Amino acid sequence: MLMHNPPHPGEVIQGLFIELNEWTLNDVAKALDVSPGNFSRLVNGKIALSSDMAVRLSRVLGLEPLTWMRMQVDHDVWNAQQANDHAELKRLVVEV
Repeated sequence: MLMHNPPHPGEVIQGLFIELNEWTLNDVAKALDVSPGNFSRLVNGKIALSSDMAVRLSRVLGLEPLTWMRMQVDHDVWNAQQANDHAELKRLVVEV
């Protein structure tokens, strides 16, 4: 079961890493070897986390790449369910 309104990974990066350590976006972008603009879009929730970025974040900030990816998936699925729960769809009966 998904938590209520799971955070975008960018919110986690901002709140648990950048703010607590008083880093700049440029500091972290440089450590990740990505453009500051692209990293800013991620932190601000404008783009989704890629698997490559999950590996980079794991190396630089910690947490396993799959943990980073699960954050993105939880966020995406929760938002998709809010947009449309597809209640009109009916389950097919599977006979085995």
